[in-house]
Amino acid sequence: MSSRSIRRKYGQNYLVDKAILFEMANHVSAKENDSFIEIGPGMGALTDLININNVNVTAIDIDENNIKALKTKFIGPAVFNFINEDIQIICNFEILSTGFD
Repeated sequence: MSSRSIRRKYGQNYLVDKAILFEMANHVSAKENDSFIEIGPGMGALTDLININNVNVTAIDIDENNIKALKTKFIGPAVFNFINEDIQIICNFEILSTGFD
């Protein structure tokens, strides 16, 4: 199955507009000791903007290829927990609290 077919299967659309990303990051205004749950991080466009020291990011994506790419791309300075799962079927919300106090 081609990557385009996989994206269509999951209904994925990737955020690439730098102006929108800038505005989102500005509103989030990540700082040390913040914790985020990012649903559908895709290729990490927003993840990249919250990747700062001592920030905890749990990113959940249905697409295994995205998770593999994110694990390779992001090794810090934030603390990452990448989960390959369908957010619609996660029933045990304890999985979301991993790495958070």
